[in-house]
Amino acid sequence: MRIIFVELENIRSYEKATLCFPKGSVLLSGDIGAGKSTLLYAVEFALFGLLRGELSGSMLLRHGAQKGSVKLAFEINQKEYIIHRTLKRIKNRIEQDEGSLVVHGLKQHATATELKTQIIDLLGYPKNLLTKNKNLIYRYTVYTPQEEMKRIIYEDAETRIMILRKVFDLEKYKHIQDNSLIMLRWVKEQQKILEGMLQNEQEKKQQQEATNKLLKEAQENYALIIPELQKMQQVLEAQKKEVQKYELLIKSLHEKKQEYSAITAFISSKKEQQKNLQQEKERIKKISEQLTTDITKPLESKEAIQQKITDLENHIQEKYSLIHEQLQIRATQATLQEQSNAVLKKLESLSLCPLCLQNVPHEHKINIQQKEQQNIGQCNKLIHQSNEKANVLKSERELLQQQQKQAQNSLQTLMVYELKQKHLFESEERLKQLQQQEKDLQEQIISLEKNKTALELIIKESENLEKQYREQKQKVDDAQNNYQNILVQSTKAQGQVKTYQQQLKIIEEELEKKKIFRKKLEQYQHLSHWMQNHFIPLIETVEKHMMATIHLTFNEVFQKWFSMLVDDEYMTARLDDVFTPIIEQNGHETEVNSLSGGERTACALAYRLALNTVINDLLNTIQTKKLLILDEPTDGFSSQQLDKLRDVLQELNMQQLIMVSHESKVESFVDHVIKVHKDHTSRVFS
Repeated sequence: MRIIFVELENIRSYEKATLCFPKGSVLLSGDIGAGKSTLLYAVEFALFGLLRGELSGSMLLRHGAQKGSVKLAFEINQKEYIIHRTLKRIKNRIEQDEGSLVVHGLKQHATATELKTQIIDLLGYPKNLLTKNKNLIYRYTVYTPQEEMKRIIYEDAETRIMILRKVFDLEKYKHIQDNSLIMLRWVKEQQKILEGMLQNEQEKKQQQEATNKLLKEAQENYALIIPELQKMQQVLEAQKKEVQKYELLIKSLHEKKQEYSAITAFISSKKEQQKNLQQEKERIKKISEQLTTDITKPLESKEAIQQKITDLENHIQEKYSLIHEQLQIRATQATLQEQSNAVLKKLESLSLCPLCLQNVPHEHKINIQQKEQQNIGQCNKLIHQSNEKANVLKSERELLQQQQKQAQNSLQTLMVYELKQKHLFESEERLKQLQQQEKDLQEQIISLEKNKTALELIIKESENLEKQYREQKQKVDDAQNNYQNILVQSTKAQGQVKTYQQQLKIIEEELEKKKIFRKKLEQYQHLSHWMQNHFIPLIETVEKHMMATIHLTFNEVFQKWFSMLVDDEYMTARLDDVFTPIIEQNGHETEVNSLSGGERTACALAYRLALNTVINDLLNTIQTKKLLILDEPTDGFSSQQLDKLRDVLQELNMQQLIMVSHESKVESFVDHVIKVHKDHTSRVFS
């Protein structure tokens, strides 16, 4: 993205003004209060509109004015866009009015929210920013007021982490955890409800057992009273089944032939499925064999490797301390050497003693010179020894760092081993499932083959069906007559049996419902265990991994910018686990508040640029990566720090860099300088 121009009407101290922004680096120069920052607020308002608590209408609209507006032209991917936003005063409040957006030369009118939606889409910012009160991505990648960046450094750790979670869009993991806990509570409530429904299950089972016993006694009584009825009933039912069989065969002989063809085709389909299952089994077996071959268990445990990494880190820190001690020795000897050189230089021009005003003997001067030269030689020797010791310590430190890297690689290898072990277990489980499916399929095929054989026999015997049917029909008539003779005698006993059967059916239905409840309870118990012991911890692990990855990159980039802005070999900076800047000076930690004004500004600027880099790398859809706006980044800078700022600006290599500063020296660092002056109103001079 590149800003082309901005037009202001009745915005803060401006009545009317137009400012064109060229490519490259641009400095907005002027006295404090001249209206430089107003131009930056106008750009942000044009893009995103009013922001509650950050950019209000009363802050922007000029006092006494009824209307105001900002028009902004910008370029994205060589396409020009022009957005126009307006403000109006209504009684005691100031509101946004309808605005417009020019795209490809076509002007589209839209509400403030619609314009913000379109701008976020053009800039490639995450969609959820539409509901935020702050434009976090824009504020931490393009334009951040310097005091606001200092504020995030001075915030307490919890507040800072909360802000960074919003910036890096990691709040979603917290939402998932909260929603999961709500779901978990609901599941446990359902468990309690189901447990209540199952309280009388044992009682129902006892009722079932008692009813079964009564039914058995009734059936035995029924058998004693009418044994012949049972015998005749069995004969009659058997004969009826045979008759039905012949009737169905006669009526549906053609259907049986069609069924025969369908079963044949179905068997072929099942065999094809069987073949596919066998192929899948072979594929899974190959994967399992390959994993078994590839898996090589590391020689060391994870705990041993992690301990080794920790020990190496402690040794490395010890080397750093020893190197620092040698550097202090070298500095001390250098100071003594300078003092001796100063004495020798003074002796060259000294002829009278400054105390007694008598001539200084030549021999006395020679003695002093020899003594000081011996001191210089001794200093050179100690400096040389200190340099040699420091070099040896640096070599030892580099060796320890290599060993630490090897240990970290071993830890990564161990993690790969654990993943392969898991994949192997899943493959073996899948193979068991396929074997069971193959067994079930084989049983289905056997069953189908039996049906096919039965159909073949029926079709083959179809010619004798009529004769067999008549004979069988006569047998049924005989059995029916015999059955009717003794049916009346069994009615009472049969009614009693049916009564117990109905009671038993009701009890069994209730037990079946409880069986369903128990199955559902087991499902909820499984779900509760999975969420509590697996899913929720997994989300926490994912979030920690994301934060650790971000911290690693953030820390590296922060150290880079800090070392460029603060040219002091005895002062280093890093970020702790909660992204707090930690300053070390001569081996001792120093709070940011204890630094000089320029050093605090340098720390805040380094933090700001590091955050810019990490967000741009993390969100690859952003279209504002080559645009950077710095508001008073040089507050408290020394002349040397201003020179360092020039190196930083060159390193940034931005397509467009807009900087606000009242330091005249900065004008030599940039490609273009734009002057801002204020009498009663602010004016711009290119």
